[in-house]
Amino acid sequence: MTSVAAPRPRAAAWRAGPLVRVGRGVAALLVASLLLSGMAGGLLRAGVALPIGPSEALVGQAMTIAAERLEMTRLLRRRRGAQLLFFVILAALLLAIGVSAVAPSAGGLLYGAALLLLAIWLGVFDIARLTLHAHGLSRYMAVCLLGGYAWLALAGLAWAATAVGWPARDAALHALGLGFIFSMIMGHAPVILPAIARLKLSFGWPFYLPLALLHLGLLLRLAMGALEPSWRSIGAALNVVAIVWFALTVVAAALHWRFTTKEGLRRCA
Repeated sequence: MTSVAAPRPRAAAWRAGPLVRVGRGVAALLVASLLLSGMAGGLLRAGVALPIGPSEALVGQAMTIAAERLEMTRLLRRRRGAQLLFFVILAALLLAIGVSAVAPSAGGLLYGAALLLLAIWLGVFDIARLTLHAHGLSRYMAVCLLGGYAWLALAGLAWAATAVGWPARDAALHALGLGFIFSMIMGHAPVILPAIARLKLSFGWPFYLPLALLHLGLLLRLAMGALEPSWRSIGAALNVVAIVWFALTVVAAALHWRFTTKEGLRRCA
């Protein structure tokens, strides 16, 4: 298994740079998305009737993730106009929420189109398309990210379908909330935890198992559930198991590092 450790103090500025040194535009997006997510989520939990649904409340989290991935594209030579296109897509997401308040169908179509375009942008410009051919943690992260972008594209299509009257809202919500956002969490956790929480992990193939189960549960819920409602419960149960399994995998990876590596054993001594 590969040890995933926090960067040493000297190298921390270089390695953590894309996470903490953001441009003004990206910083503004992060603030706007967090405020949007917080306000929408708080009002929904308080029972206030909003002209938007829970899926739009998730857009703040999606924008936060997308802004972080934009920073990572600095490691590649971005095509001219790529960053401008990115900001246009995120502006369309925010505009769609406002439009939904007065014209739900038009807002829903714009929202779904923006999600689909964001998924395409990430798939084309994200470094994950290159690191997919790497090994170890880099490949695992790429699998998580590219799988998440596929779910994001499906969420966009399903949301647009919902706007024109098709019964696809369940697919839109779960493809975005679980397929995209939780795939991002699974992909970033082995890097974020060592860097932020100083929790060192031993990375290995067991990390792929809860990820595969998450995708399987979603496929069963959305594909088979459309034909037989009982499959929705089965898919939902698998998703819960996948999330708990992932948490246990992280704990096991931390314990493996602590009790099987020289540095971990020195700390225990």
